[in-house]
Amino acid sequence: MTEFYEKTVGKSYPIVALPDYILESTHFINWRSLFSEETVFHIQDDMIFPDFNITCQADLDRIIKTDDFFGFSKKTRIEIFGKIEEYWNTNPNSAPITLVEQDTSFFANQVRVLLEDRNIMSTCMKFGYIELFDYVYEKEGRTHNSFESDTLLYYAVLYQNVEMIHRCIEIGLKITSSLINPAITSANLEIFKLLLDNNVQILFANESEICERTPPNMFKLFLEDHVSKRGKSPVSLLIHAVPSFTNLKEILTNYDISLEPTNGPYELLNECIIKSASVETVIFIEQYFGVTIKAFRTYYNRNYSTHYCIGINIIYDDNLELYNYLYKNGFAVDEDILRIAIKYRRLRITPGLVRKHLLETNLE
Repeated sequence: MTEFYEKTVGKSYPIVALPDYILESTHFINWRSLFSEETVFHIQDDMIFPDFNITCQADLDRIIKTDDFFGFSKKTRIEIFGKIEEYWNTNPNSAPITLVEQDTSFFANQVRVLLEDRNIMSTCMKFGYIELFDYVYEKEGRTHNSFESDTLLYYAVLYQNVEMIHRCIEIGLKITSSLINPAITSANLEIFKLLLDNNVQILFANESEICERTPPNMFKLFLEDHVSKRGKSPVSLLIHAVPSFTNLKEILTNYDISLEPTNGPYELLNECIIKSASVETVIFIEQYFGVTIKAFRTYYNRNYSTHYCIGINIIYDDNLELYNYLYKNGFAVDEDILRIAIKYRRLRITPGLVRKHLLETNLE
């Protein structure tokens, strides 16, 4: 019975005699929380290592298998990376090294990257390989060429690896405006807040991206930071927020903004036409500021040499609702609009509709 037990479960080892790599492993810590009074621990002989020196393929395979079972600590894994690299770099028995299949385990994936990947640090950022990142950093410090660019944090933000972002901040990598776009793309509120809390520089182009593309929870966070922490006026954001009705409304309903028509509302209406905003946005601006799109058209036609035609981006977007609203309020249709409707095969603002309105415009 004892022989069967030892073959299937392992031998009993006094806990006080266990090596640190077992005591610090995830498996042992979880086991200890359940069996706090036990004085022995059962483990297979091939999972006991006097050290992590690697002399052959079997040693490497055994280490990876044991980590998969126990879940080694970061400290242990960093030590093992050094032993693996030493084996690969100095031991002739390393030819050839056979790596386990991709996704066999988290640690095994890091071993593959260590031995195969020339862009090792960027890959760590993408997949959250914190142990491997720290191994390279401890070995080479900031002399590694990856630290010369913004790409490390860019990938960590884009792939939403929060732990890697914190680690990069700890070692002094700069939080730059180039991280705003991937943060918006990831739509990760925690990461976006992390950038704001670390006083990321927000350029004019970044403001436009934030106002246009962020979901409501991220935009509220930005708006509070913009006004309360950075002391800036929300008025400057209005023009950027035109493409997003939700974000524009968030500004106007939370701040009492009063502007003369030609110094604000008309500019916003003009931007609505240029950016092919929703008709809902146009109507909201009209109601909030007490202006009309028709009055804006009259003002424009009176002060400029050409009549205001419906914007071509409205045709590109096939934005029929705004097209109809503008035409109803006296905006002209021209041959360029017809050409675009034909060339881009518009299915909502059809060439037939444009021809009808073009004929009516010419009759006037």
